[in-house]
Amino acid sequence: MPTLADRSVSPPRYSHLPHALSITLPDLVAADGHRVSVAVSCTARLLERLADVAVFNERFGGSEVGLDDVRRYLAEQLQPDVSRYVADRSAEASIDGTAELQAATMERLNAIGFGCGLEFLPPIVVKATSDSLAADRLAAAAARRQTAALDRAADLRKRLADGAAGFVGVTDIAELLPTLLQTEPRTATHFFLAAGPNCIDVAASPPEAVAMPAAASIGHLRSCRPVTVDGESMLALGGQRGVALQALGSEAPAATFTIAGLTSPRGFNAIGLSPAQRQLVATHSELGIVRWTLGSDAPPAATPLPGARLLLPLDDRQVLASGGELIVAGPSPKTIHSDAAPVVALVDLDETIAIVRAGGEVMRVDRTTLEPVSTFNHSTPLRCAALLRVAGLRLLLLGTETGVIDVVTFVGQTIEHLRPRAGVSLLASAGPTIAALSADRAALELFDGLRPAATINLVARFGHRATDLVPSPGIPGEG
Repeated sequence: MPTLADRSVSPPRYSHLPHALSITLPDLVAADGHRVSVAVSCTARLLERLADVAVFNERFGGSEVGLDDVRRYLAEQLQPDVSRYVADRSAEASIDGTAELQAATMERLNAIGFGCGLEFLPPIVVKATSDSLAADRLAAAAARRQTAALDRAADLRKRLADGAAGFVGVTDIAELLPTLLQTEPRTATHFFLAAGPNCIDVAASPPEAVAMPAAASIGHLRSCRPVTVDGESMLALGGQRGVALQALGSEAPAATFTIAGLTSPRGFNAIGLSPAQRQLVATHSELGIVRWTLGSDAPPAATPLPGARLLLPLDDRQVLASGGELIVAGPSPKTIHSDAAPVVALVDLDETIAIVRAGGEVMRVDRTTLEPVSTFNHSTPLRCAALLRVAGLRLLLLGTETGVIDVVTFVGQTIEHLRPRAGVSLLASAGPTIAALSADRAALELFDGLRPAATINLVARFGHRATDLVPSPGIPGEG
């Protein structure tokens, strides 16, 4: 540290060189209660005249005088005047009135210097700051942005309610999607997973998971699907040896449908209901398509179709996938679209169906005619997909091989990204809540809109990985 005076030698030595000084006056209280800090940066030097050296010696005792001694003295002398200046004004006036504060500080410094033999050289810089005021300003700016976003989101909701979904720009959607999700009404959202001998009921908020044992006669579960039977919302559970219908909240199945002598470990991978025929329809990668008639003791009817999976009921028709083929179920299954890339998801989009392939192709076909409507190629190979509904908008959630979830429009424009901690193998949504099963199927991550909300370790809690994921019956959303 530079020494301005060394009186331990004879004759005493003095430094008349200019020295940079930084003085901080913290914790000054402004008229509005904010805490203000004032920083003064200047250059000081001891004058050579004997009279100035004499007053310097009177002011600073001791054998040595260092720069820290000068700094402390100047801070003590400046404190009362600067404190009064800040106390007479709001923090904002002190910060924004830097020129006035600087002029007052310079005047006071010169007076102090005259009394202790010091000269202060330009530039003298004075700056006032307030962490609490800065935090208030940031909060106010964020509130203004939030209010503007809410107003725009409300306007977008009105346009969507008036049937203008087709005229909403991608830029608007991308900018307002977080706000739309944030302001979407919250309901008692649940998801269901097939995991070993249990169907896991997961409540999204607060996050909780409860195991519901499935009927032992159907074996370990491979799938679960929401169905409505005679007006009652139920779960159809696909096991290794058959299928069970179970009412929500019930510990016992309402009905079980099994195949005698079935020993395949594969299990029924998807289930649907044909209301007009009162048939329960399920797919099995080895048996093909299997139908049971509700209320009948007749044995099931089976249509061989190796690799059958991803059954999607369309009223009294069912479509499904086998490898890269999209097939209409029936006594003689009919292939209507085929490609080398395997189908990884079939998503009901109301008027259309999305056929999602591993290579990244997403084709929409008309729900009635099954004729192609549009096709786009996503930039990343895909593993799964689901429908996201928010404020009248419908968007696709695409789970990629890289583990990222892309939120895209029906024509492939990417709106947003979600990044699960452990990748993604299956997706489902219910209102603004998104559920992602990890790539190793050992954990379920929940998102509240675009924000991670909770992670449930299924293996640690229940001892099994999950094989299927769906939203609760009766809740808008798609698995």
